[in-house]
Amino acid sequence: LVVEGREISLYDIAKHSTRVEIGENGGHELGHLLFAAAHLVPDKGFVLEVDNQKRTLGNLIEMALDVFVAEPQIVVCRGTHLVEGIGAASKLVPGIHMHEEVQEIISRYIEAMVGELFIKRRNVLDLEDIRILGHLAEAAAFAQIHDYEIAAEHHTFISGALVRAAREIGSVDLDLEILLEFCHLRRGATLWAEANGPTPVDRTRYWTDVQYPQIVVRMIPFADE
Repeated sequence: LVVEGREISLYDIAKHSTRVEIGENGGHELGHLLFAAAHLVPDKGFVLEVDNQKRTLGNLIEMALDVFVAEPQIVVCRGTHLVEGIGAASKLVPGIHMHEEVQEIISRYIEAMVGELFIKRRNVLDLEDIRILGHLAEAAAFAQIHDYEIAAEHHTFISGALVRAAREIGSVDLDLEILLEFCHLRRGATLWAEANGPTPVDRTRYWTDVQYPQIVVRMIPFADE
């Protein structure tokens, strides 16, 4: 990125973006913040101003654990990003030694999301199923990328669910609001393939035809092109 003739990297932006407003949506934005900081400024003592209070990255990790433990129910989007942020920070920030504790959190969260899909299972996937599956695949993939374990039965379930989604969704007309759910599924499937090597999921992609306000989305195998 070049600004007024000066080259600026993502690292530069991250290091100088030290004022953050989390507010009531703490679990969601705190997860994003931890994930980004762990990758770009992995320093336990890095100081940020969060909601007008100075906190180190180490403080934010403790805060994230408190938010997750206090959450009475699984909230898919918020919980997913919080788990991803905690996992990335524990793995990448020197001096943070919470692998076993974070492993337990990740395992519990993934088991709860798999349970949600089992409870809601139908002959036809609906948008809520797609939303949960996309976030589930994303959280599990990042967990593997950061060296956490996924139970064998959960691994099998996620792979099978992604393949099933690719076969059953076909093509569908969407408006811009609904497209978000399919974007989560696309991201989850891509990350899952990246974390697990060649699988049937690799043969699936999205094809989109944007004609505002309608968007036609298809998930089609490469072999059918």
